[in-house]
Amino acid sequence: MTSPPANAETAANPPKLRRIVSLVLERGGPLVVLAVVVAGFMLVEPTFRKASNFENIGRQMAVVAILAVGETFVIIAGGIDLSVGAIVALSGVLAALTMRSDAMPPHLALPAGIAVGLGTGLFVGLLSGTIIEVARIPSFVVTLGMLGVCTGVAKIVSGGQGVSGLPRGIDWLAAHRIPIAEGFGIPMAVVVTLALIGLAHVVISRSRFGRAVYALGGNREAARLSGIPVKRVSVMTFVISGGLAGLAGLVALSRMGSGQPTAGQGYELNAVAAAVIGGTSLMGGEGSILGSFVGALIMAVIATGLDHMMVSQFIEEVVIGGMIIVAVIVDKLRRTMVA
Repeated sequence: MTSPPANAETAANPPKLRRIVSLVLERGGPLVVLAVVVAGFMLVEPTFRKASNFENIGRQMAVVAILAVGETFVIIAGGIDLSVGAIVALSGVLAALTMRSDAMPPHLALPAGIAVGLGTGLFVGLLSGTIIEVARIPSFVVTLGMLGVCTGVAKIVSGGQGVSGLPRGIDWLAAHRIPIAEGFGIPMAVVVTLALIGLAHVVISRSRFGRAVYALGGNREAARLSGIPVKRVSVMTFVISGGLAGLAGLVALSRMGSGQPTAGQGYELNAVAAAVIGGTSLMGGEGSILGSFVGALIMAVIATGLDHMMVSQFIEEVVIGGMIIVAVIVDKLRRTMVA
């Protein structure tokens, strides 16, 4: 009996080296980029090494990471949510208005504001997801329109001005920290974000819902034929994204001390960038919460490092946009390797 030709064996079994390279690009790439970026800034900018600087990185990372978690659910399921930045602004403004309302008893102002902020995000996410599935309109179009709606409503109800005069305790997430060493602590916003990352990782990787999300993004028709309620799962991903955008709005409100109608401007790009840089494929069906978290860290490190180097914010926007393009190219090369 003759053995099969070498080229036939190679065609039947893709080379192991290509599989290994693909795995490294998918899982190890973002960590390598993070390590290189941190090491680079520590070498060229001595002030970057201060412990207080890493606290600042954590605070900057928190809002983007929370948004990136919700965006990851949506993108894995095959959609995209461009409204998250506007939801940050709207939820923050409505929460601030609720907290300072004269009709609100002082002891209820803070919890009522938190409930309104979260409820706003959940409602907008539910509305977007329902329109997408019922009217069968692409998520890009619906959430882009919702971005304009939420931005406009935030400016209308606030009169285009910041909403201040908030109750004591609103700055707890931003100001309070858990001491770790002298001169260094973990901000509560980071603690909340890490807890959220852990919970979302378990949901997406261990639960039936998480498996349905991956199936939906991989092949919607196959998912439907296998008994997955694709419309319900799709709507739920937008509800999650909207709810987390509402939470991010509360974190931003705590950090700024006032509800700003422009607070979330540009955050939708940052959320998508963090997910894509972290290895989530814009084609759907692939990605991870931990990867998106690393992506958010990379962006926070770059933003802080460029600030230390007195580089214009405009340059930062160019860098982020370029990183999205590179990440998509890398994802395409990785898919080609395993094809």
